[in-house]
Amino acid sequence: MENFSKEDLDYYNNTYSNNHCGSLYIIATPIGNYDDISLRAIKILGLVDILLCEDTRRTKKLLSHLKIKYKTLISYNDINAEKKRPFILKQLFLNKNIGLVCDAGTPLISDPGYKIVQECYLKNVNVTHLPGPSAVINALVLSGLPTNQFYFGGFLSSKKSGREKQLLTTKYNTMTGIWFDTCLRLESTLKIMLYTYGNRKISIARELTKIYEDIICSDLKNIHNVVNERNQNNKPLKGEIVIIVGGYNFSTDLNAEKLKLILENKLKNSIKFADFKTPTPIQSKSIPISLTGKDILGTAQTGTGKTLAFTIPMINKLILDKNAMALIICPTRELASQVMGTVLKLNVREIGIGNALLIGGESMQKQLKKLKKRARIIVGTPGRINDHLKRQSLDLSKVSYLVLDETDRMLDMGFQRDINKIMNLLPIQRQNLLFSATFSNDIKKLAKSILNNPVSISTSPENTTVESIIQYVYNVDKNRKSDLLKTLVPLTKNMEARGGGVMSLDLIDKCDILENYYQLHLRFKTGDAMGANFINSCLEHLAKSLIQFANKDQLSNENNKPIDVLID
Repeated sequence: MENFSKEDLDYYNNTYSNNHCGSLYIIATPIGNYDDISLRAIKILGLVDILLCEDTRRTKKLLSHLKIKYKTLISYNDINAEKKRPFILKQLFLNKNIGLVCDAGTPLISDPGYKIVQECYLKNVNVTHLPGPSAVINALVLSGLPTNQFYFGGFLSSKKSGREKQLLTTKYNTMTGIWFDTCLRLESTLKIMLYTYGNRKISIARELTKIYEDIICSDLKNIHNVVNERNQNNKPLKGEIVIIVGGYNFSTDLNAEKLKLILENKLKNSIKFADFKTPTPIQSKSIPISLTGKDILGTAQTGTGKTLAFTIPMINKLILDKNAMALIICPTRELASQVMGTVLKLNVREIGIGNALLIGGESMQKQLKKLKKRARIIVGTPGRINDHLKRQSLDLSKVSYLVLDETDRMLDMGFQRDINKIMNLLPIQRQNLLFSATFSNDIKKLAKSILNNPVSISTSPENTTVESIIQYVYNVDKNRKSDLLKTLVPLTKNMEARGGGVMSLDLIDKCDILENYYQLHLRFKTGDAMGANFINSCLEHLAKSLIQFANKDQLSNENNKPIDVLID
């Protein structure tokens, strides 16, 4: 390497003269075959003053093969990294150029190198990477599995419980997964994967780029049997192992049996009440996708079963991640109560997941008491949630699952500002689900700011009424409005409360848009957590308010005022 001078090194260091200090070179080395090293790597290895090595003995063999003269080799690994970093930085400021290598492949991949890189950036020290071999990329390319999206999980834990936890957290990841493991633990790891993932496609790579390079591609069940048989015959696989496993492949043809297969054990018994023999379209489409961790932009109206569509994956996620929280924002306290009722029917208390309902008109002290007990499921209205945020009684820093339900109604009711305040306090890394019956420009703008590459799910055309809603229009004059209301309310009381339900009445003044028009909504939804007695009491209370309003001569009565009655 005598032909290369300090001037050559300056060529590879664009900021060398500006920093007035040395540079750090991250140098990829062969993972097996020495011939895979790049010409640029050979040059820099010969020019740096100090070489940081995972194992100095291995690096000496490489330098000897490349006929590079002896230089200062310093051990830098997981054990001594913290102690060595101050010395390394000092040498850089003494105008020493330092190279960083690992035993094989690209440094910083599952080793402590990234911390010294962070320190260099903080101290304005130039860092350059010399790309080259990588066991991760090499094994992925040879696996035959999808390469367009993948994640690297690093080394699997040496403890069985640790491996189980690592694999559970990636159970619903749709991307191809890459793991490092040892040959001694391989059989146990494959058994855990088979139990956790199911029988997916898998590839085992070992001795990459070496003479005895070996790639096994099949499914988890077959490969587990092969490894088990070889171990029993005292012919175990040897060498470092790279495991490539296919991502979770969800099916939109969801039924009760398929749902049981993909949910955690604690939740399986809790969904029996929902009777998933024939899931609604929104449930069939959104649950599998939501379980993968993807954001969802859903078109779903009242009465389509969307509450279960987002609560089932939510609880499943909270079971897998003991530190995670979920936040569900609803436009009205009635809807928030309904959602919480569904959550409670999923036996979250028995599962051990605390909850809190944050709505107006309810005791603040009761809500504070709930929050102090580490509530992990928060359901509430924007206004009351912000009240708790002002009190500092609510911490949203661990929210990893966010649902905005009936977003169009929230914006119509003027909650945009409150929603923005809440969004600013949420972690960046989270799963988001936004449901709306219609998609105005304001909702599309909000969705763009909240959602990250969402999957769009539509169960009905935009701006249409769900098929389960029956609509009636009654034309009455001013003097008979009260009589009509008095007639309709008792009729609704006699409606069958299948499994309990919630009915709400809203008198919407449309005169600012369509002259002489009133709209009365009578909503009855089955499968909710509230009982018929509660429904009747709500109707009586709301009817009184509606009748009082209807009797006020606030609007012109030149024409008959139609009343649009919606029954869901």
